[in-house]
Amino acid sequence: MRKLIYDKRIKLLPLSQLSLKEITKNIFNISSHSSYFKILQLRYLKYILISIFLILSCSEIGIEPKEAVVDEWTFLGLENETVTAIAIDPVDPNIIYAGTLYDFSAGINGKLFKSINGGTTWDTLLVVGGYRKIIIDPLNPNIIYAASGGIMKSEDQGKTWQTIVNGIYIDYEKRVQSLAMNPKNPKVLYAGTGGFYGGTMYKSYDGGMHWNEIGNDSLNDGVVSIAIDPIDTNVIYAGTAWRGILWKSTDAGNTWFHTGLGELGVHDIFIDPQTPTILYVGVPWLGIFKTENSGIYWENISQNLPTNCSVIKILKSSSSRLFLIASSRNVSGIYEYDIYNKWNKTGIDTLENQNYYYSDLKISSNPDKLYFGGKGGVYVMDLKE
Repeated sequence: MRKLIYDKRIKLLPLSQLSLKEITKNIFNISSHSSYFKILQLRYLKYILISIFLILSCSEIGIEPKEAVVDEWTFLGLENETVTAIAIDPVDPNIIYAGTLYDFSAGINGKLFKSINGGTTWDTLLVVGGYRKIIIDPLNPNIIYAASGGIMKSEDQGKTWQTIVNGIYIDYEKRVQSLAMNPKNPKVLYAGTGGFYGGTMYKSYDGGMHWNEIGNDSLNDGVVSIAIDPIDTNVIYAGTAWRGILWKSTDAGNTWFHTGLGELGVHDIFIDPQTPTILYVGVPWLGIFKTENSGIYWENISQNLPTNCSVIKILKSSSSRLFLIASSRNVSGIYEYDIYNKWNKTGIDTLENQNYYYSDLKISSNPDKLYFGGKGGVYVMDLKE
């Protein structure tokens, strides 16, 4: 019987690091040197090449149409901060706003920072409260709103600020927890309050200068998340605390009714901008749910996410790539939804020790970049196709 003799110096590499062309080239090179293979007849080589082709065609590198996301994050600063809210200027993506956590136990206020050079340097704009949400007027980027327990407004890109809570009841315990802007009329704003004793929702028609309560008893648990249909802005969704119900209004907040999601809790609501009948809701412990009929029927789509994870934030890029922040006791991270209806962790080696519960995720469309804010500052990742 003939034996195949090989040299121990041959280095084996993962298939993901080799192309079929490279493998066949190396086999022919090896077969031409008697020091590596004493016997390698052509008929054996044919079988080897066929086997390699079958392995490659059945592996991930053989069927993946494109590479999944990017591999690495770039640190943009604020190393000693826990960033809980981010906003990117819609006209100049080099202008970034970042709000940080209020440390109640230490009595340290959160801060609002601004960078005008893509995160190279940062200036402090405000030191008050803790920041839940930052919104920039898409028609006039000079106008900025920041939910920081109350609501702060600037009309000069953060140089000066005023408190705009006329008509909103807040105290030491009940604070503004959520803020949303009508995408077709930026002067129309919605604010949700909440605390240990519940809260409600308020609406402004004049850019936050005056507010009226619109939440009925349905929203008395406190409103922690708000989403507005980008096409029919009369349709609004509100996630409440305590019982954790997702409510819906079809008349711009005058009346509310229960969606079919159940009392699961709501961290975040994302409406698909191209198809608003599709919604995604991040919930505590059970991951993420999706509806394709405006909330009548729901499906859990948490495949491949950590067990018992909470989904904190959901968003989609201009190229329809879906991302989320998932946090569990043992595993947390930023995930992307793939063509096989599963979630895959993005390249987050530099973020492994993050506390994802206090974090935010934003996307700029030109260029297409993903921004993450959390414990240890702000990071960015290019979304290369």
